[in-house]
Amino acid sequence: PRYMAPEQLLGLPLDARVDLYSWGVLAYELFVGHPPTVGAAHRPGDLRELGVPAGFAGAVARALEVARERRQRDFDEVLR
Repeated sequence: PRYMAPEQLLGLPLDARVDLYSWGVLAYELFVGHPPTVGAAHRPGDLRELGVPAGFAGAVARALEVARERRQRDFDEVLR
């Protein structure tokens, strides 16, 4: 469940952005050593503080947005 997008946990309609969220959790965890804490009161730490290039850190942060409308639409957008 820690890799599931919020809308997936809530049983809402799904699209490709659930995979982007899962990718963001995994990418964050690979750099930090633990999954991000997300939600209304908590935000994941900034990966740039660990020396992660700004573009990649930004892509991970955007993939971890709780509101799916704020995430990338697909992996092509992540790569851009």
